[in-house]
Amino acid sequence: MLLIRKDHSELLRKLTASYDVPNILFVDDFASWADQKRVQLGEPHQVMKIVHEPANGRVLVVQAEANEGLLNDVIKAIKIRWTLRDNIADTDRIFNSVKKQLAYCFLKECARSLDGVGGDELVEDEWVLEEMKKQGFFRE
Repeated sequence: MLLIRKDHSELLRKLTASYDVPNILFVDDFASWADQKRVQLGEPHQVMKIVHEPANGRVLVVQAEANEGLLNDVIKAIKIRWTLRDNIADTDRIFNSVKKQLAYCFLKECARSLDGVGGDELVEDEWVLEEMKKQGFFRE
């Protein structure tokens, strides 16, 4: 079990500060939260989403705890998309830590809201990889 709130909140706080998302809300059941708030989830294995709340501005809503298989599903989805463009990319090596996988999930949410980027999965993925490089995730 991944304890995202307990073990990775500092990473998420650093990322949200860098990308103008001032608030984080950890929820016990992400799917139930989305149903209750009538928020559309882009993917069944989504563990976080950036939403806009009138009182709080942009908020990153995060599943507080998640099955490790959930993040593995995120990487599988990337691998499938990338086979359309580059079947040489080794996603298991690129995203070889929970830290990188969570950073990818957060930055993917940012990419979805960008003009000229959001709406095209491959373009979003390219933007995310570039941002991860800038943030130093691949120097580890």
